[in-house]
Amino acid sequence: MSIKRLVAAVCAIAGLLAVATATAATTVVVRYSAGQGWGNWWTANGGQVRFVHDATSPFGIGAMELETPNTNPAKATWGIAMDIPLSQVTTLGYWTKYLAGPPYAGPGLNVVIDINGSAPGGATILVYEPYWNGTVNLSGAWQQWNVGSPAAKLWSTQTVSAGGSCSFTADYGGPPFYNIPAVQAACPNARLQGLAVNVGTYNPGYLVRADGVWLNDTVYDFEPEVTVRVRLTENVLGFEAPGDGWQVTLTGCGVGPITQTTDSSGEASFVALPPAVNCSYTVSVAGQAGWTLAPSSATTAPFAADSVSELEFLAIRDYNPPCVEPNDPRCTPPPAIAGGTPAPAVPAATPTPTPAAPAPTPAAPAATATQPPAAPTTLPATNDPGVPTPAGASPTPRPPATGASSPEEAGGPQFLGLLATGAVFLSAGLGLLSLGRSRKR
Repeated sequence: MSIKRLVAAVCAIAGLLAVATATAATTVVVRYSAGQGWGNWWTANGGQVRFVHDATSPFGIGAMELETPNTNPAKATWGIAMDIPLSQVTTLGYWTKYLAGPPYAGPGLNVVIDINGSAPGGATILVYEPYWNGTVNLSGAWQQWNVGSPAAKLWSTQTVSAGGSCSFTADYGGPPFYNIPAVQAACPNARLQGLAVNVGTYNPGYLVRADGVWLNDTVYDFEPEVTVRVRLTENVLGFEAPGDGWQVTLTGCGVGPITQTTDSSGEASFVALPPAVNCSYTVSVAGQAGWTLAPSSATTAPFAADSVSELEFLAIRDYNPPCVEPNDPRCTPPPAIAGGTPAPAVPAATPTPTPAAPAPTPAAPAATATQPPAAPTTLPATNDPGVPTPAGASPTPRPPATGASSPEEAGGPQFLGLLATGAVFLSAGLGLLSLGRSRKR
């Protein structure tokens, strides 16, 4: 068997071992806002990284999608930092999918190392790109790439040396190439400081996906996420305000229970949830004394990547005026629970006494007509001593007095004034008469 065939066989066996190791590895689900250490590194100038649904993904139901516009400065990168000896790396690889772009388009995997270990200097990035290591499948099928293979080709971004064969010469997208096993042997102090899925500069118009980055016994599965947002409003006698300080709990789709408390805006958000696939989420609100919830729980099933499902709750303040009317149904005590403690009786309300109607005012007595005194049958004798009464005759009655008995009763001072005036006029008349007689003489 030739040396070339032997090397090819060894590489194939190493690849199969890597796949087997990845299959038995622990899967860590990575979402955009719950990255498990992953996050944006160098995305800039219009590049985008998002987590999307992908029914054909080798892991889960989603994948990481990277896109660059048709400009050379654009780049899209999502990475994770670490610090372990490079010598401990036994398996390293990932999966890619072509959607659009040049026929060689595919996201690379950046391997960040420091060949000097803890000594200063020696940092570089070894870049693995699919088009240097095989043919990119343009049909949209997923492809697996074994970055840790001795046959892998990675180029260095920096020229660094730790002496001897532990030396690297920089290039931007081509030879010289390096592989991980060779670097481990030449640089025993080298450390692995990070991994990143990357579409770098001078790669315009890429639309590609990546998933299942595996390192030793860990596989990173990139998945889309959804958000369930709760909004609670308090209503007091028709006046509404955000409900602050209410406890809300989410369960469902293999998640939870997760409990949060509404903030001053009356909201609580459950983020980085897996999309609801043949399941749903239930959110319940813990009740508080003196309030009625409408509703107290609700369900939702958001599926679209990055979608936000909002649930509205209303807390109505109870209003129980005191029992006034005995016939009011609220005044009737609830029935006793069979086998339980009797319900406390509601004290009967004391009705407000109605004031007695005032006694009727007694009717005025009917006026009695005054009867004039009967005329005497025997007229009184005259009391005029100057007029004798004949013998045997009845006394002649005196006519009743028609005037007043005294000047005061007849008018008082007014009568005297009239009397004086008459005297004056009488004197004046007599005087004129005497004067007339004197002239005739």
